Amino acid sequence: MQVPPFNSRGCGEQATCIDAFFDPKGMLDPSGACRYAYVNGQRFLYCRFCVEWPRPGSTCAFASEAGSAPSPPPSRRRKQAPSSSSEPGVDKICSSDRVGTAIEGAGGVPIPGGINVVDNWQQGPSKRYCQWVRWAENDMADATVEFSIKNGDKVCAVRGEPDLVLGGNVPPLDTCLCNVASGLHSWASSSLTRLHPTRVVFADKVLPLTVRGMSATCQEPRPLSPSTAAGCMDNDGSVYNE
Repeated sequence: MQVPPFNSRGCGEQATCIDAFFDPKGMLDPSGACRYAYVNGQRFLYCRFCVEWPRPGSTCAFASEAGSAPSPPPSRRRKQAPSSSSEPGVDKICSSDRVGTAIEGAGGVPIPGGINVVDNWQQGPSKRYCQWVRWAENDMADATVEFSIKNGDKVCAVRGEPDLVLGGNVPPLDTCLCNVASGLHSWASSSLTRLHPTRVVFADKVLPLTVRGMSATCQEPRPLSPSTAAGCMDNDGSVYNE
């Protein structure tokens, strides 16, 4: 996607920038290769999935904001300190949100999301933001990976009826929930293929995408309560332009 779809708001801008990196055989990065691990006597296949920006060849809405920032922190319970870089980046990214779950590493289990917050997320492959997915033996279903990403002051997407968003009339929210759902299972046994996202029709509140052959969406934050947003762990629900 080179140009945000009409009226697609913050999700449209992110769609011109965010790229996916999935290297199941570890051909480009051995540390991210898929592997088996036992948890409580059950065998799981774990694979690492990453996002980065800008996407090569894209016209990224915020690609000129370059710099460097620390990698995602090892602790899930503390927010990372702001970057020491003087260059601006994407405002924030974290794993899933406070109503979702995330897996931090091979051998891990799903834990409450909204963790591993990175402020001032910088561009480039060296600043990839990663988390893990897993499958039990004989589990052939697609896996879903979720990220909360915020940049700028725009709302994420065109809003539907207010009572369909957070149960009432609330201010606009701006921590966009992105997920990549389809295709991860089949990719676990293949090498990385360079595919470019394709533009699709913008839908109300949800922007559907195809990222490197996998189905993805960008949408408004999910509700933590009828009047508060979930978002990352450092959002108390009262920050509507996080």
